[in-house]
Amino acid sequence: MHLVPTDIIAAQIEAVRADFEIRAYKIGMLGTAQVIECVAENLKKCRFGKRVLDPVMIAKGGAPLLQRFCCRSDETSAVARHGHSDAEPARSGNLDGRAH
Repeated sequence: MHLVPTDIIAAQIEAVRADFEIRAYKIGMLGTAQVIECVAENLKKCRFGKRVLDPVMIAKGGAPLLQRFCCRSDETSAVARHGHSDAEPARSGNLDGRAH
Protein backbone atom coordinates (compact mmCIF):
# COMPACT_ATOMS: atom_id res chain seq x y z
CA MET A 1 0.00 0.00 0.00
CA HIS A 2 1.35 3.43 -0.95
CA LEU A 3 0.23 6.33 1.24
CA VAL A 4 -0.06 9.63 -0.60
CA PRO A 5 1.96 12.38 1.14
CA THR A 6 -0.17 14.93 2.99
CA ASP A 7 1.13 17.88 0.96
CA ILE A 8 -0.18 16.18 -2.19
CA ILE A 9 -3.54 15.48 -0.52
CA ALA A 10 -3.83 19.13 0.54
CA ALA A 11 -2.99 20.30 -3.00
CA GLN A 12 -5.58 17.94 -4.51
CA ILE A 13 -8.32 19.19 -2.17
CA GLU A 14 -7.42 22.80 -2.99
CA ALA A 15 -7.42 22.12 -6.74
CA VAL A 16 -10.86 20.52 -6.57
CA ARG A 17 -12.16 23.37 -4.38
CA ALA A 18 -10.85 26.00 -6.80
CA ASP A 19 -11.98 24.31 -10.02
CA PHE A 20 -15.33 22.67 -9.27
CA GLU A 21 -18.62 23.26 -7.52
CA ILE A 22 -18.93 20.10 -5.43
CA ARG A 23 -22.37 19.27 -4.02
CA ALA A 24 -21.56 15.85 -2.56
CA TYR A 25 -18.42 13.84 -1.87
CA LYS A 26 -17.27 10.57 -0.36
CA ILE A 27 -14.24 9.97 1.85
CA GLY A 28 -12.83 6.46 1.89
CA MET A 29 -9.49 5.02 2.96
CA LEU A 30 -7.38 7.52 4.88
CA GLY A 31 -4.66 5.25 6.28
CA THR A 32 -2.98 7.28 9.04
CA ALA A 33 -3.76 9.85 11.72
CA GLN A 34 -1.71 12.39 9.76
CA VAL A 35 -3.84 11.88 6.65
CA ILE A 36 -7.05 12.10 8.70
CA GLU A 37 -5.94 15.42 10.21
CA CYS A 38 -4.77 16.74 6.83
CA VAL A 39 -8.12 15.99 5.20
CA ALA A 40 -10.03 17.38 8.18
CA GLU A 41 -8.03 20.62 8.25
CA ASN A 42 -8.33 21.15 4.51
CA LEU A 43 -12.07 20.48 4.49
CA LYS A 44 -12.52 23.46 6.83
CA LYS A 45 -11.85 25.69 3.79
CA CYS A 46 -14.39 23.97 1.56
CA ARG A 47 -18.11 24.04 0.93
CA PHE A 48 -18.50 20.66 -0.71
CA GLY A 49 -22.06 19.87 0.36
CA LYS A 50 -23.16 16.46 1.53
CA ARG A 51 -20.44 14.14 2.79
CA VAL A 52 -20.31 10.35 2.99
CA LEU A 53 -17.69 9.01 5.39
CA ASP A 54 -16.82 5.42 4.49
CA PRO A 55 -13.58 4.63 6.34
CA VAL A 56 -12.15 1.58 4.63
CA MET A 57 -10.23 -0.11 7.43
CA ILE A 58 -9.72 -3.69 6.28
CA ALA A 59 -9.17 -4.97 2.73
CA LYS A 60 -11.36 -7.74 1.38
CA GLY A 61 -8.41 -10.09 1.87
CA GLY A 62 -8.18 -9.14 5.56
CA ALA A 63 -5.15 -6.83 5.45
CA PRO A 64 -5.47 -3.72 7.64
CA LEU A 65 -5.66 -0.46 5.69
CA LEU A 66 -5.80 1.91 8.64
CA GLN A 67 -2.98 2.11 11.16
CA ARG A 68 -4.02 0.44 14.40
CA PHE A 69 -3.85 3.59 16.54
CA CYS A 70 -6.27 5.37 14.17
CA CYS A 71 -9.13 3.00 14.86
CA ARG A 72 -10.55 4.85 17.88
CA SER A 73 -13.84 6.39 16.90
CA ASP A 74 -12.83 9.88 18.10
CA GLU A 75 -9.84 9.90 15.74
CA THR A 76 -11.51 8.36 12.70
CA SER A 77 -14.36 10.86 13.05
CA ALA A 78 -11.96 13.83 12.84
CA VAL A 79 -13.04 14.40 9.26
CA ALA A 80 -16.70 14.45 10.27
CA ARG A 81 -15.97 16.94 13.08
CA HIS A 82 -13.74 19.28 11.06
CA GLY A 83 -15.70 19.55 7.84
CA HIS A 84 -17.48 22.82 7.06
CA SER A 85 -20.61 23.40 9.11
CA ASP A 86 -22.77 23.47 5.97
CA ALA A 87 -21.83 19.87 5.20
CA GLU A 88 -24.42 17.23 5.92
CA PRO A 89 -22.48 14.15 7.04
CA ALA A 90 -23.76 10.69 6.25
CA ARG A 91 -22.04 7.45 7.09
CA SER A 92 -22.00 4.29 5.09
CA GLY A 93 -22.55 0.86 6.57
CA ASN A 94 -18.81 0.01 6.59
CA LEU A 95 -18.02 1.47 10.02
CA ASP A 96 -17.79 -1.88 11.76
CA GLY A 97 -14.41 -2.54 10.13
CA ARG A 98 -15.50 -5.55 8.08
CA ALA A 99 -14.71 -5.63 4.39
CA HIS A 100 -17.85 -5.47 2.24
